[in-house]
Amino acid sequence: MKGISRTSQAVVFLCAVGIILLSFGWYVSTHGSVFSPPQEWQVHHWDDADYRYLAEHFFGVRHDFQTYGEEFAGRWGEYLTAVPFRDIGVGTAYLALKFFSGSSVDILLPLLMKIALGASYLLFFAAMYKRYGPIVAVISLSVLCFVFPQWQLTNKLLPEPFLRLFFLLYFSMLLWSGRKGETSLLIGTFLFSLMIVQFKAQWMFYGGLILLAFVWINLWRHELKKACMVIALIILLPLSLSAVHWIGWGSLSPVSGTGLHALWRTGNANLTYACDHQLFRNTPPRVCEGDIRFGSWSDFMHAQYSGQNLRQLSEDLDAASNQYYLTVPTELLRHFWEGIVLAAPFPDVSPLFGGIMQAVFWIVAAVLIGGLVYAKTAFLAWAGLSLWIVPAIGNVLATYDGRYHRPMAGIPIVIAFLIAVQLYPPLSSRVRRMLYILRARRPAVAH
Repeated sequence: MKGISRTSQAVVFLCAVGIILLSFGWYVSTHGSVFSPPQEWQVHHWDDADYRYLAEHFFGVRHDFQTYGEEFAGRWGEYLTAVPFRDIGVGTAYLALKFFSGSSVDILLPLLMKIALGASYLLFFAAMYKRYGPIVAVISLSVLCFVFPQWQLTNKLLPEPFLRLFFLLYFSMLLWSGRKGETSLLIGTFLFSLMIVQFKAQWMFYGGLILLAFVWINLWRHELKKACMVIALIILLPLSLSAVHWIGWGSLSPVSGTGLHALWRTGNANLTYACDHQLFRNTPPRVCEGDIRFGSWSDFMHAQYSGQNLRQLSEDLDAASNQYYLTVPTELLRHFWEGIVLAAPFPDVSPLFGGIMQAVFWIVAAVLIGGLVYAKTAFLAWAGLSLWIVPAIGNVLATYDGRYHRPMAGIPIVIAFLIAVQLYPPLSSRVRRMLYILRARRPAVAH
C-alpha cells in the first residue's frame, strides 16, 4: 500500500499471522491436541459417517463396516443407498485425501483443514489490507478469528469447515476485485456457488441470491442477453445436484430427505398429516397404524415393514411435508425469522452476552440494509444479508443447530464494518454540508 514502508507492511502481516496463531492456540488449549483423531468417523451414526458413506456409494468404493455404527450395515445403510440424503462434497474430499495418504487420513484431514482455514484467513486479511489499509484489516481479522470455536469443527467430517473456508475465499475475491472485472466476478461467483451446493444443498439459495444481483444489474442496463445468461447459471445450480443424484441414485430431485428432517421440526405433525390424508403410495407405512415417536432416523426406518420401498417412502414423505407446510404459513414465517435472529451475528453465544448480541444484530442489519442504497456498497451489502437469509430458510425445514450458521459467523459484522468505513467520508461530508446550509439560513439577530 502506498505510503507504508516495506518494514511496516511486514510488521502488519506478522501481526495478522500472530492473531491467527493465537486463536488457534486458544483452540488447542481448550480442546486438546491438534492431532486428535476424529473418533466420530468410526462410531457416529449420523452426519460424519453419512457423508463418507454416500461418497463411497457414489464413487463405488467398498464400505468398511468396521468403521461404521452397526446401523449402516442394516436399514440406515439401505436408506442411504436408496436416497441421496446428504451431499457428496465432504465425503469426496475425504476419499481424495485417503487415496493419496492411505491410513493416515484420520490425522491429515483435520490438520490440513486447520492449515487451509488459517491460509484463508490470511488471504482475507491481505484483501482487506489492499483495499482498506492495515487498521481495518487487523480489526476485521480479529473479529473473524475469535467469534466462535472455528477450529473445532475441523476435527469432524462435516460441511461447515469447508463452507467457512469457501466463504472466506469468496469474500477475499470480492474485496480484491472491487468494482473492476465484473465478468470475472460473475464467473467466480458461479463457480463458488457450484462448489458450495455440493457440500450443503441449502446454499444453492445463496448462489441464486447473489447471481440475482447480476440479473438486476443487467436488466437495469437493458442488457437482456446477459441477464438471461445469468438466469441460466442460476438454474444450473439445482441441476448440478440433480445430475449428481441421477448418476449415483437414479433420482432427479435436487434435495431429498426433507420429510425426515421435518419429523423433528414439526414434532411428527408432517407424518400425521401424510397418514391422515393417505398420501403414501401403495402400502402405508407401519407408523400410520399407531402414535409412534422416533428417537432417531434409524428408528424410523426400523419401524417400516420388511421390504418397504425406502425411496418411495422418502419421496412420499417429502411431498407430504411440502403440502403440510403450506397449511401453516404463519409457522413458516416464525421459523424463518427465528433462523435469522439465531444467527445474529454469532451463533451459540453465551446467554450472558445475548442482549449485547441482539443489539449488535440490529446495528449490523441496519448498516447492511443502508448499504444497499449506495452503488459502491450495494453488492457487498446484499452478499452479507444473504448470509442470514439462507440459514433462515434451512431453519424452516430442520431443527436449529448453531453449527449450521458457523460458516458465516462474524462475516456479516465485518461486512457492515467495511460498509461503514466506505460510507463514512461521503456521509460525513453530506452532514457537514447540511449543517452549513442550516447555519447560512439562520436569521441574523440584531444586537
